[in-house]
Amino acid sequence: MDYYALIDNSTKGTSTSKYGATSIAWAIWDAKPKLSIQPIRASVLYMKKNGPNKAFFEGIIRILEQIVWEDFIREEDTLSVFGDCDCVIKVLNGEQQANILKNYLYRAKDLERFIRVNVRYKYINDSQPIYRNIDQLAKRSTNTILTTLSARA
Repeated sequence: MDYYALIDNSTKGTSTSKYGATSIAWAIWDAKPKLSIQPIRASVLYMKKNGPNKAFFEGIIRILEQIVWEDFIREEDTLSVFGDCDCVIKVLNGEQQANILKNYLYRAKDLERFIRVNVRYKYINDSQPIYRNIDQLAKRSTNTILTTLSARA
């Protein structure tokens, strides 16, 4: 069986840095659209200060960990992970060096070997209709967390 995942992150950097409050949203679906309208698994992760590439790797690792713990994808299955962080996708596909994020790459590859599922990483433009919802979830999550949970009593 084939599955696909969408992942996106939203980072509220400052005028001097790309680092800041970050949310990562991801979801996994069965690739047969008529059988799977709702995702099988989904999550949002928030970090007070992070950069977009590191955050994207964190989300990839969370997707792979979910497969390890939930065991809903089997060895013969394929998982296609779509995201708009081109440089991280190139690193995961071996097309570019990892440099400072190599520990994240090693963790992702260790998880891939452990679950023994065929994982493919693919770039998707954030203007694609299928991607807009996960993109909006990441953006709204950052805003909601900052406005709702940052209030001091």
